[in-house]
Amino acid sequence: MGKLMEQFLKDWWSVIVAVIAFAVWLVRLEYRANQNTRDVANLERRLAEQRREDNELRARDWAGMTKQLAALSEKVDRIPEHIIALLRSTK
Repeated sequence: MGKLMEQFLKDWWSVIVAVIAFAVWLVRLEYRANQNTRDVANLERRLAEQRREDNELRARDWAGMTKQLAALSEKVDRIPEHIIALLRSTK
């Protein structure tokens, strides 16, 4: 039996090593695929958070600009009144 095993290993050692190496490669490949899946999920979560923050900042900025434009519009609307008052004061 020992001789038979020894002969078997001599004849098939390269195939056995190749199968073991292939199995190790498959395990590493599966690990990397799982890691990539986790990385993509983390990136998607971070992107969603960044979008939410950007939308909040954009809303705040638009609200500020709307207030400033309203104030500017009021001032522009008063220009004719100031011009008329200035013209009356010079008569």
